Amino acid sequence: KIKNALLWQDYSPAQALIGTGGIMLIAFGLRYLIHPIIAPYGVFHFFIVGCLSVQYLFGYKFSIPSMLASTILGEYYFVEPYGIFDGLAHVDLVIAFNFLLVTTVAVAFMEKLRRAAYAQELLLKVMKSRHKVSLQRENDRLFYARQSNEVWALLEELILGHDKILIYQYGGEYRIGL
Repeated sequence: KIKNALLWQDYSPAQALIGTGGIMLIAFGLRYLIHPIIAPYGVFHFFIVGCLSVQYLFGYKFSIPSMLASTILGEYYFVEPYGIFDGLAHVDLVIAFNFLLVTTVAVAFMEKLRRAAYAQELLLKVMKSRHKVSLQRENDRLFYARQSNEVWALLEELILGHDKILIYQYGGEYRIGL
């Protein structure tokens, strides 16, 4: 369970709000510019791309309001009759429901993928740190083993390298004489 999901956000809430507004303004502007060419078709295509961009950059908390704003803007400006809300026809509801359903499903999948990717990044960081600690412990173990082996090698040379060894006590210390 990943509980610190806010850490994958690179933006503050104020930056995210400004970014969301900018992305939605760009999506609306592009759709408004090409409206005379594709008038009745693709009402929400630019808004879908805008909402998914908002979700990718800022998360689902900002994409949900952008979906609602996109629904209102798209219905008002790009569904006939243009520029008025004279009552919602069946076609208007179907178009709006289709947009909201498709965008909500896409946002949910993207959020799930973002959380999974973030969990994998966290696990990789933990594995790297554990590997680093393991290497440091192994280096320490080898260092102390080498030091211990050097002491034993010195003692073996002192003990086995001579025919006669005389150990005597001088004061409180033991001395080795060869």
